[in-house]
Amino acid sequence: METRTTGYRVFPYLTRIKVPNRWQLAEREIAEIFDVKLSDLLQPDAHSKRIEHFHTWQEPQPVSSYQVGSYRLWGLSYRILHPIISAAYGGRVGRMSRRKAFVGKA
Repeated sequence: METRTTGYRVFPYLTRIKVPNRWQLAEREIAEIFDVKLSDLLQPDAHSKRIEHFHTWQEPQPVSSYQVGSYRLWGLSYRILHPIISAAYGGRVGRMSRRKAFVGKA
């Protein structure tokens, strides 16, 4: 999967991890870690689109995102999560769990 602004290629994979007692941040890359409930991402009002424009784009484009409280999961994070959630839950709320989301520094 390529990023839309930098052209970096990312190879996402799904795994289960043991949550550490304390996270260690790579401060140059991760600004913050916050909990996201899967049930929050499955809410109809969590999914939205808005027009964005970046210097590497020729024109503004609609960008999909999940809004969870004051946090917006968008860009590559959204493009990785959305197909997994859609395939696993098909629009219905099933067994819920808590996951960590990583917010990159701009």
